[in-house]
Amino acid sequence: MRLKKVLNPIPPTLREKKRYILFKLICDEPLGESDVNFAVNDAFLSLFGSFGSAKINPKLIEWHSQGNTGILKCERSSKEQVIAALQFLKEIKRKRVVPNIISVSGTLRSLRELAK
Repeated sequence: MRLKKVLNPIPPTLREKKRYILFKLICDEPLGESDVNFAVNDAFLSLFGSFGSAKINPKLIEWHSQGNTGILKCERSSKEQVIAALQFLKEIKRKRVVPNIISVSGTLRSLRELAK
């Protein structure tokens, strides 16, 4: 039998560090997670293009439609670019929104405590 060789994962010391951004979209109505995810990805693509967006690697980790708050994950070196791209969100599904950055952290736990 021939065994398949398993690739070793990248050790934590060589991985890129992450930052988590807690933001709120001020709007009259609750927004859906898929709509917000699409709008955020569209904002990154229009501002930075596909190569820049892939380099920044933004991901919507959590979305709470009750308060229209969410947590976005990105690379540590591109934190300012993510904040700039979030400021370009003006409307989602023909609803006017105003983005508000609440906090930036290296851990999800601290942001989840702030979001409560």
